[in-house]
Amino acid sequence: MAKEKILLISDIDGTLVTPKMGMPAQNVAAAARLKAAGHYFTIATGRSYKAAMQYAREVDINAPVITFNGAALYDYSANKFIMTKEMPETVVGIVRSIYSRFAEAGIEVHTEDDIYMIRNTALTKRHIEQENLTYINASVDDIAGISWLKVLLTAPPEVMPELESYAASLNIPELDFVRSGIPYFEILSHGVNKGTALPRLIEYLGIRPENVYAIGDYYNDVGMLKAAAHTAAPAGAPDDIKALCEYITCPVESGAVADYIDRILDSI
Repeated sequence: MAKEKILLISDIDGTLVTPKMGMPAQNVAAAARLKAAGHYFTIATGRSYKAAMQYAREVDINAPVITFNGAALYDYSANKFIMTKEMPETVVGIVRSIYSRFAEAGIEVHTEDDIYMIRNTALTKRHIEQENLTYINASVDDIAGISWLKVLLTAPPEVMPELESYAASLNIPELDFVRSGIPYFEILSHGVNKGTALPRLIEYLGIRPENVYAIGDYYNDVGMLKAAAHTAAPAGAPDDIKALCEYITCPVESGAVADYIDRILDSI
């Protein structure tokens, strides 16, 4: 195994970076050590490829990224999508109903290259500002005929449980709903997650599944953590996420990814 390439894939928010500190310098240095040893390092995120680009450059990834929580694979070196999973038309009606039923819910529709703002709230404004994104104001009807990759919903804490309960009651088999952060709730095509995108990335890189390592901290990382052969979570992750993993690293602020990389390099 020592002579074979491995892949380490990391979640961004809450794993590779923190909102207040950004990316710990330890993570950049450790990623460089992993790549210098001849291995792959990349990221898996709910963000679009545009929003993930700053971190991809900062840590200098050397493999395609999983974006939109698994709805796409993007290769920065080739400036192209390797894979996309478009949403079924059913989602249009669901978003219409959420728009009508939940006046406090912010609604963003993400396509390959653009974000369409259906309803802008304080939480969606914060999301846009934090990730330095641009968007296009639109109604659901304006974009009903184009290809969607995911829908991002935001809601205040007192509204989120009702929104989640409503989504669960819909029983739409072709769509999945997932929490991707404290104020974030996403709609994806059924079966789309970071883990279902991972086999396509493995095939693209030509590595063996048993040489795949993953680290993540939240519920949208579950598919990836279940699909990877070796797994880790930062110390601050929820207990049920940590229970899925072989190794618990130091807190994210101290360089959780660097901690895991050092363990990997020591083991191989």
